[in-house]
Amino acid sequence: LNYIKKRKLPDKDFPTVVSFKHLREMYEFFLNALINRTFCKDKKRIVCFLGLSMWNPMVATKEQVPKVFKLTKLNTVYVVAKSHTFFDNILKRFWHTIGMKVDIGKDCVTNHDCVVIGDYVFEVYYGENLREHMDDLHKKTRSLLDLDIKELWDKYFYMDSNIKVLINKDKEIADRMRRYTLGFFKENELPNYNKKIANKPKPL
Repeated sequence: LNYIKKRKLPDKDFPTVVSFKHLREMYEFFLNALINRTFCKDKKRIVCFLGLSMWNPMVATKEQVPKVFKLTKLNTVYVVAKSHTFFDNILKRFWHTIGMKVDIGKDCVTNHDCVVIGDYVFEVYYGENLREHMDDLHKKTRSLLDLDIKELWDKYFYMDSNIKVLINKDKEIADRMRRYTLGFFKENELPNYNKKIANKPKPL
């Protein structure tokens, strides 16, 4: 929470732009925001991630790993990614195992990522150098043996890149983006799905 307060985000003046020097810093911002309920106090929120590629949990420190696993206890999370590589599938399996709803290979975004938390919509714009390295990493990783951990940290997580996040507070836009995200999932994956009602025989 102090990390976000240090950013001096306005209480009312939205939209606003926040800059991050590298991917690690941006990931930490969103992790803390979700854990601390910074942007939404609801007990069980529907949080949506729409990405050019899957977000990577390997950046989490030893102290942060329990927080990552705690995410789905505090939030109902839906993730959709445009990319559909071997690396995306690895990350998809991880997020799915901790309880997130995940789909990949969908034409869901154009040139930026989007996150929806409560009434807030976050548009994530990566620097061109970082985006090129992200695309290259996902394309060339065709097995676990191709994964260069040092390169992952140097040219992915900690690479100097001016990441811009446009934050807007607008309930109508947030609701639209949530409906758009949920539209990629099957009926039995939706938050209001009731298995008993769905399997109940319909009257003739």
